[in-house]
Amino acid sequence: MSKIGLFIGATIVGAGATYFLDPERGRSRQAFVRDKFIALGNDLQDDLEVMVRDFQNRSKGMLYEVKGNLNKEGIAKIADRIRGEQGDGQPQAQSETEQTSNGRMAPAVCLITASAGLMMTLTGMLKRSLFGGMMMSTGLAIMAKSFYDVEHRFDPRMETECKRIEEKQRTRSKARKQAEATMQ
Repeated sequence: MSKIGLFIGATIVGAGATYFLDPERGRSRQAFVRDKFIALGNDLQDDLEVMVRDFQNRSKGMLYEVKGNLNKEGIAKIADRIRGEQGDGQPQAQSETEQTSNGRMAPAVCLITASAGLMMTLTGMLKRSLFGGMMMSTGLAIMAKSFYDVEHRFDPRMETECKRIEEKQRTRSKARKQAEATMQ
């Protein structure tokens, strides 16, 4: 390591120690950082629970669908689905999940991609080379994307509700401005 890199690293460590060990506000800063990490851990735990539950539900649904399709009607239904038709010969409409996904991954898929990202990150950490660093960065990016795409955070109903609240606030501010203009 070069002397300049060592100096910069020592400066950063010293500034961080001064920031967190400050006698007046150091403890509050430490508590703030600790609380942020605890909140992040709780959020990740909640997301992981949602992903696992979704994966279990999808697996059970697929199992029951396969069991239910092991008769003549079920096989005919599958053949129609493969041809892209409903049972009456009409083209099949998009499913509800296809309509509302908005390009985001389902929680079960997020769980699988997060696991793959974790494996890439750990493998990259073990390599300790340029390739390992690239692999670790890619794994972290995949994990971040999968946690970001969890569907329950991007519920379309919530987005509609937020837009409705924003519209209500805009209407109120316009009414307030009009009332102030008429009073002057």
